[in-house]
Amino acid sequence: MRRVAEQIWGAVALMYSREPFGTTARDDAKSVANAMGFNIVLEQGFYGPTQGNRSDLAIPLENLQKSRAKIIIVCAIAQYTSDLYYMAYGRGLVGPTYVWMGINIPYYNFMDFSWFNGDPIQAAQGFIWATQNVTNGAGYNEFNSKWNSMSLQNATMYPLLSGDLWEWGVRGVYDAAYIMALAWTNLTRIYPDTPFLQLLATNSTYPLRAVGDLIYDGASGFSIFNGDGIMAGPFVISVVVSQNSTVEYKNIAYYENDEIITDCHMCQYYNFDGSTKVPSDSLFEVCPPGWQSYSSEVVSQLCVPCPEGTYNLNSNSTCKPCPVGAVCHNANIMIAKGYWYNANASAIDSAFYLCDATANCCPNACPIGGGNQCIHEHSGVLCSQCPSGQYEWGGQCTHCDSLGSNIAVGVAAFVAIFVVVCILCVIPTSKEGFLVDLIFVYQVAYLLDFDHTTALSRALAFLTLSLNIQSGGNGCILPLDQFAKMISAYVMVMAMVVCLGLWHVLIQVLRSPNRGPLARRAWKTIVRWFPYLDTSFKHSLTRSVIVLALFSFSPVYSTAVTILSCRAIEGFPSVVWDYPSVQCWTDSHTTVAVLSGIVVVVQVIVLPGVIFRQGLGLRSKQQPEPNTPTLDADIANEAVVVPIESEATDPLYVLHRCYTEQCRWWTAIDLIERSTIVGLPLLLRSTGDYTPRYAALFVLWMFLLVRAFVMPYRLVADNAVRIIGYLALIITFSLQLRQKYLLDQYGIESTDSLVQETVATIIPCVLLVPTKLFSKIPSAQRKQISSTIRSIRSKVIEAGS
Repeated sequence: MRRVAEQIWGAVALMYSREPFGTTARDDAKSVANAMGFNIVLEQGFYGPTQGNRSDLAIPLENLQKSRAKIIIVCAIAQYTSDLYYMAYGRGLVGPTYVWMGINIPYYNFMDFSWFNGDPIQAAQGFIWATQNVTNGAGYNEFNSKWNSMSLQNATMYPLLSGDLWEWGVRGVYDAAYIMALAWTNLTRIYPDTPFLQLLATNSTYPLRAVGDLIYDGASGFSIFNGDGIMAGPFVISVVVSQNSTVEYKNIAYYENDEIITDCHMCQYYNFDGSTKVPSDSLFEVCPPGWQSYSSEVVSQLCVPCPEGTYNLNSNSTCKPCPVGAVCHNANIMIAKGYWYNANASAIDSAFYLCDATANCCPNACPIGGGNQCIHEHSGVLCSQCPSGQYEWGGQCTHCDSLGSNIAVGVAAFVAIFVVVCILCVIPTSKEGFLVDLIFVYQVAYLLDFDHTTALSRALAFLTLSLNIQSGGNGCILPLDQFAKMISAYVMVMAMVVCLGLWHVLIQVLRSPNRGPLARRAWKTIVRWFPYLDTSFKHSLTRSVIVLALFSFSPVYSTAVTILSCRAIEGFPSVVWDYPSVQCWTDSHTTVAVLSGIVVVVQVIVLPGVIFRQGLGLRSKQQPEPNTPTLDADIANEAVVVPIESEATDPLYVLHRCYTEQCRWWTAIDLIERSTIVGLPLLLRSTGDYTPRYAALFVLWMFLLVRAFVMPYRLVADNAVRIIGYLALIITFSLQLRQKYLLDQYGIESTDSLVQETVATIIPCVLLVPTKLFSKIPSAQRKQISSTIRSIRSKVIEAGS
């Protein structure tokens, strides 16, 4: 302290533990500091008879910070000292502008430092402490002999002496017990008439006061006690130095006979940064956290608060821009709405993670370390986990204990799937691409709407075979965890395949020669409406499988990409991006990930290649026909080229019949188009929240131009589906992008934008479906309807005039 005092330091803080050892040591340190002319600006207690939580140190460290003291003396046992020191390090209260000293050093290799983000050895450099200056005597050698003899009998219990810290701990405990026994013996001699228990209660805090004028030759060496029972030496004052990730001790001074000797061999002060410079004690040099230094021609140096949107957690540091995902004010950082704070992150700038818009993360400016930052009983990484035994539905954690309800929902779901399969099988999708393309447009509207802010967008989940339902009430639908929801598209496709088999079994029963009169009449009616069903079983099944594959192509592909999209969370295993409770590359995830990899390869490379080759082969088989009447007025009176094969003979008729002669192979391009539109934005999720949206707009605009210039379909109405659909999607996603920017930058959330998104989404259906239905009406009837409409309009005009 004298060496430091020579640098005109004045402010000292005494940090002591609230138990006998700490309070007694505080009193001694206080008396020495006062005698040397130090100004004690803070006496701060922490912990108690038992070690508390490290969070209990927040207030003591805040008081230390406010005191602006640069000399900190810690009077506590080793574990208490370690917690206080390393927590202070995290708050910027340890460094080359501070001098820390104490009875114990903060680092011992037997302690657990897994909670500390940093190198504890390097962080402890510069800490000053006093140890006994060992001078070997008879007691030292006797302890060696006794211990070595016990080691020969039981080497496990008594390992050989090697000079490690544990050895000096054992020697110290031995000497302390012996000296305490001498002290109590002296006390009982001084007060022979006082019962021992009463004596213990009267003088339990510092019985060594009863040891006076004693030179003790013990296991640790010589210890000298003066007439007041205070150890007078010899001590060596050392400093912790980090050398190649190991702890070494360098001497600063010696203490003996109430005198500190700094002019000694190899004695030198060591700072936190390894230098020998003693820092200055200027109160105007260091700005507290939340402030930064400012100087100008008028003011040489001044501490000013951090501007809005910046923060500063350390003393004598500059303010930094607020991390993305945080709300900053001076020295306070809070979690922004919709973000999750990772306490395991190595740096504050990378500790905030954006949650899904439907997730249960921070609802509004949550404090860091202020308890659970999640809502609706959620917890874990990105607030994705429900309590054990509960399942997430509608954004809520709920129980699914009703067996009857679960069975009823499961049966209803299977019936609904069967109905959907029947519709796909009976609607003549081979005649045109209208229905398949319209379904794809609305599948994209759901898959690329990452926020699902409108009720219509959430309602479209059924088209993508998704069970990740976020709307509705908080009741349970089925007891499905996040992993089951993640693979729901795979399961739904398998269920549709089963339903497809049941459908064809039903068709074969109706076609059976042994069917009854009722079945005959039913089959006759079905064939009259859907003549292409009257084909062979193999042919009909192939056609239905192709229709089902086109319907489920995008949902299955998006599921595969989602499963393969893993998100790295520092300090945690990587998780699936859209399902953070599912860890990547575990046993179950690895299995479905391998399957998903195969699915991606087949859908992106194998299928387009096979279909492209088959389409090119069809062009050589085409033969022109003269003007042929058609049911579609859009192509009436035009020369049409049709394939030799028909729907009744060609099972692959679905893949090429709706395209023009030059584009018989376009189904291959269509599959690549679907994969690009759905897959690219999903793969770019890791690049930020805006890049996937820009990518979605780009690919939609690119394929819109391709569709507008090529016009691959035979019918104008079919070509209009993708063109109008892509235009509507571009408008919808642009509105979403605008709304997100306004919300992120200015906190503006407009309900008008949600209405506009909904209107833009339903435009394709509102415009195209009536047009398509009208085009199916024969030409003569359409003329009659038009004439009737004109007549009614004329009468209305006349009545108004």
